[in-house]
Amino acid sequence: MEQSEKLDKLLSALAVYSQSPAMCKSDKQNNAFGRGASVYRYASLAALQRACLKKLAAQGLTITQLVSTSESGDAQVETRLGHASGQFLSATMRMAPDKQKGVHGYASAATYAQRMGLRAMVQIICVDELDPDEEADSIEDDGNAAAGIETAVAPQRDVTSVLLDYKRRGFPQEAIDKFHEWADAGDRSEAVMLTALDAKFAQLTQQGKLEIKSGIRAPQAKSGKGRVKNDGPIIS
Repeated sequence: MEQSEKLDKLLSALAVYSQSPAMCKSDKQNNAFGRGASVYRYASLAALQRACLKKLAAQGLTITQLVSTSESGDAQVETRLGHASGQFLSATMRMAPDKQKGVHGYASAATYAQRMGLRAMVQIICVDELDPDEEADSIEDDGNAAAGIETAVAPQRDVTSVLLDYKRRGFPQEAIDKFHEWADAGDRSEAVMLTALDAKFAQLTQQGKLEIKSGIRAPQAKSGKGRVKNDGPIIS
């Protein structure tokens, strides 16, 4: 860790920022964990930056993150918190990349180090990780509560629970496997993946490839194999 000779102005500004620190919600999920019982959700680098940069700037603070490569080939990120006075505080995080993935593995390690370094330096709070009571207190009121208006809260959907639900309704395993291949091929947000799943399910239903039996959709048998061909434009 490195720092300027004096930190009084920086720490004073940081104390004011800490009275109302940056908050964000997890907007991504790691698909490697999505096939088990739990899903690993996290806040992307963009979400963290959107949450804190303006709040820091209001106190004369700024964040810079420099990416370099160590002698051993690790991705290392120096996160520096600076003040308009010239005072600064910095720390460096190193992450070993997945060398089998080449440049993509390096970029993933560097981005991870950026996220962790930024969260640690300015204490960004992800409200998904709070207790329910804490989360309710942390989110700003939209005005309805003060007016005595009760608003319905939509149930939270995630890819894993939607996949399980659709599978119970007859979504073919072949389509699920192809969805995983499509999702793993790129860094897609959960919202995009949910949209793709909903569209594919609706398409198969409209094409008559899913039957409705007592409110439960089940796949039609094809050629005695009981499989459904996936020919949709989104998950192919």
